[in-house]
Amino acid sequence: MKKILTLSFSFIIMLLLITGCNNKKVDDTDINENTSYEMFSGNINKSWDEVKNDYNNVELEAKREINSLNTVTIDDLKEIENTIETKYQNLKNGITEDNEDDAKELYKAAIKIQELAKRNNNNKNHELIDLSNNAKSLIKHYYGEADDDFSNVKNSFEAGIENIKNYTEDKWQEFLNLIS
Repeated sequence: MKKILTLSFSFIIMLLLITGCNNKKVDDTDINENTSYEMFSGNINKSWDEVKNDYNNVELEAKREINSLNTVTIDDLKEIENTIETKYQNLKNGITEDNEDDAKELYKAAIKIQELAKRNNNNKNHELIDLSNNAKSLIKHYYGEADDDFSNVKNSFEAGIENIKNYTEDKWQEFLNLIS
C-alpha cells in the first residue's frame, strides 16, 4: 500500500510539473530573432481588453456627433480625413503613454466615416470606408488585438492615406453623393 501511495504521489507531482511547463506564458524574450514578424516600437503596456471600454465610449461619441449633423459638407469630410492623417503621423511607431489621445482621435475619425457610410442603409464600397476600417484595425493591432497581418493592415492604411491626399473636389463629391 505504501508503494502505491508513493507512486501515486510521484505521478501527481510529475503531472503538475509537466502541466506547469506547458502553460508557460510567452513574452517578447521568447521570440526568436529570426522570426519574420513586423513589430512596432510603441511602449504601451495595455491590452485591447483593458482599453476596449474607453474606445467604446469614443465610438459612441463619434456616432452621436455624426448623427446630430443634418448635412455633411466636403469640408467636414476633409477635416475627418485630415484628423486621420495627422494623428497617424504621431502613431506610426506604436502607441505610447504620450500619444494615446491621438490614437483615440484617429479611432473616432474612423468611426465617423463608418457612421456616414451607414446612411441610407446602402451597401457602400469606397476608399474612405476602407481607410476607416484599416484605421480601426491598426489601433487594435497596437493593443495586441490582431485579426489579420499587421504589415498588410499598415500598408493598406498608408496606401489609403496617399490615395486620399490626391483627392480632387470631384472625388470628395463622389463620397458625399454616396452617403447622401
